[in-house]
Amino acid sequence: SSDVCSSDLGMTPDQKMRQQLYSFLKPSIVHKKCINIIGNNLPTEESSELARMIIENGFELKDITSCTTYEEYLSMAESVANISYNPVAMISGDTLQTRLSQKHLYLPLSYGYTEIESNLNQLAAYLHIETPDFTGGKAKAGKALKSAKEIIGDTPIAIDYTATMRPIGLARLLIEHGFKVVAVYVDTINEEERQDFIWMKEHAPIMKLYSTLQVKMRFIHQNSDTKSLAIGQKAAYFTGTTYFVNIVEGGGMYGFDGICHLMHLMEEAFLSEKDTKSLIQVKGLGCCCV
Repeated sequence: SSDVCSSDLGMTPDQKMRQQLYSFLKPSIVHKKCINIIGNNLPTEESSELARMIIENGFELKDITSCTTYEEYLSMAESVANISYNPVAMISGDTLQTRLSQKHLYLPLSYGYTEIESNLNQLAAYLHIETPDFTGGKAKAGKALKSAKEIIGDTPIAIDYTATMRPIGLARLLIEHGFKVVAVYVDTINEEERQDFIWMKEHAPIMKLYSTLQVKMRFIHQNSDTKSLAIGQKAAYFTGTTYFVNIVEGGGMYGFDGICHLMHLMEEAFLSEKDTKSLIQVKGLGCCCV
């Protein structure tokens, strides 16, 4: 494989759209016990360490995905800080920090234990709370990975970029725990994934990277008798499998808790077939995370 890195061509339509979502927020009296999570199409799971650290320490957590009225949306301007973890939302957070003087914490979604812990430690420092002990969370994640591996075994796994913002990082996590990841469908590799990409070239040189924009990809579809597992709709389509995890943009999962939930979804997907053709026609609608 060769390096595939995104170029700096200015703001993408996706970045611009997510920035515009918050353009109606106006300077307001700040409520120091309110924090927003911004830039996502799905709510962050309340069981995640990220959400629990905020809520359990007396902060109100706001998200555009949970707003039911225009007034609730406007009240996001009262929050003291914005947290983003989707790379395409980073500009949104920086814009609001400049325009509304709300602190922006970029804590990117990750599947690497060290990065997860670093992000959560940054949050703890901002909240002025004692740094949590993540030993239990790591142990649960490890147990979930082991359980999923025992069920899935050496079944070939394919991952695509619509399922998670960190497909290379997820591939690395799975390979490190014995899973057989054979392909990742991704059109660009951002800077956050560079180290995982370098690791992959050394430790998994036969794993294939496919660009979904390549016109010849429509001919790659294969009806193989070998059972495979896909994470994401594009991976399911290109591999032709009926066993896939139907999520988009990380599914609202985050941290060690998110890894546990994802392993559970992988087990379910491996054990139960889906109607791939019907499901992928509705894009993100109908995903198990909606």
